[in-house]
Amino acid sequence: IFLPLNWAMIFLYLFIKNTKKDTNRVNTLNLISEILYDSKPDEAIKYAQKANLLSNDLNYKKGIAKSLSNKGQIFQIKGDYNKAIYFFEEALKINIKINNKHDIGENEKNLGIIYEYQRKYDKALNYYLKSLKNKEEINDRRGIASGYNNIATIYLYQNNFNKAKEYYFKALKIVEELNLKIGIETILSNIAAVYYNQDSAQKAIEYNLKSLKVGKEIENKPGIALTLNNIGNYYQ
Repeated sequence: IFLPLNWAMIFLYLFIKNTKKDTNRVNTLNLISEILYDSKPDEAIKYAQKANLLSNDLNYKKGIAKSLSNKGQIFQIKGDYNKAIYFFEEALKINIKINNKHDIGENEKNLGIIYEYQRKYDKALNYYLKSLKNKEEINDRRGIASGYNNIATIYLYQNNFNKAKEYYFKALKIVEELNLKIGIETILSNIAAVYYNQDSAQKAIEYNLKSLKVGKEIENKPGIALTLNNIGNYYQ
């Protein structure tokens, strides 16, 4: 059943008021935190803290790790990268202990993202490769595609264009198989950027036009605007 976000939030608020203090309550508190951290980070952190306290009372390791990870996401959004790294690392330690492969991969990916923001590309690449390994072990195909894309982007920043293309094309193959249109649009645009940096403007335009076609299919206006801007730049 699909509920508009405001009704879904009302349902979640009512659920935590009327449920006992168990792991379901922890999971709901973490879910509320996760939903809120983009729009209301200060409120989101309160729910993450509530989830953390109850998880500790219950000795619910997965809940503790998730609450710490949510705190990491919140501080990442706030731009406090040192705190974000701390919470992601603490979450990662717990997830390794309980062998939660999915969330290990997510924590490693998030650490990679922060180091990428900080232009510490070697560290970012190291975490992206670790994350990819965990995603491959659980056959998380979306996660694998995301990992390939992230790794390719680091290689692009390092001017290792052949490696960048290798990983972007690996990512493209998976998102095409999964028919993930937004992923296809994004990765085609990324491939175009590699060709442009290799002084292959015609190939860059070719892949941007492919990206534009997909963007129009899914009516992704921001993506369309970005691609048109790129094409304009490539013609200059």
